[in-house]
Amino acid sequence: MTTYQWLCLLGIPSIISVLGGMIIAQWKQIKAIREGIRALLRDRLLQGYKFYQERGWAEYEDRANMENVYEQYRSLGGNGAMTDMHRVFKMLPGKQECLKTETASGAAEAPPAPETVKRKTQRTESNKGGKRK
Repeated sequence: MTTYQWLCLLGIPSIISVLGGMIIAQWKQIKAIREGIRALLRDRLLQGYKFYQERGWAEYEDRANMENVYEQYRSLGGNGAMTDMHRVFKMLPGKQECLKTETASGAAEAPPAPETVKRKTQRTESNKGGKRK
């Protein structure tokens, strides 16, 4: 056998096995990254659903964001456990619907926005001396 034949006999299978090993290692890494991203999306969905469920309503932007996160979770192979939570989330009323229902039923209106409370607190603190500015 010539040197060329020996190199072909030993070299090509070695190259194929090295490339195959690299492809398998890359595939495992990609799979781990997908699983990690899916776990993060699931956690985000759980946190969001709990928050909006406690609050009792979700705005349009909140719904769009959660819908996008849910779709990405499903595209990564998410299971049906989050589907039930997603259905419940989609049934939550919007902010305006929630406020209309509360005022129509005679219940107290929604609390003021944090900025409003902050401004009122600053005004009362500046007037503690009893003098108006």
